[in-house]
Amino acid sequence: MRKIGAPGHEEYGIGAVVEGDPPQLVMNDEAVRMTRPPEGYIQTEMNRQVKEIERQRTVIIPRLMFNVKNLPFADLSRQSQAHSAGGQNSDCGR
Repeated sequence: MRKIGAPGHEEYGIGAVVEGDPPQLVMNDEAVRMTRPPEGYIQTEMNRQVKEIERQRTVIIPRLMFNVKNLPFADLSRQSQAHSAGGQNSDCGR
């Protein structure tokens, strides 16, 4: 999900794009009335946010997953699983 910000005040959300096929646009009608975005603004901003969703899915998320797998606590998780399964690392209670 990505926020659609008001023109000139991008931090003030007037709506959001929810990823999907097709992407869903959800708008706050009152915020749209108050900010009066110019014609074509919402569609342009929606397209920009959909591109950002795709970029995050193809570039950022795979990098994060790679980095998480290489963190020290990832090994602790595997050791814990082996311990729970009665694996070689299980020396509790001996």
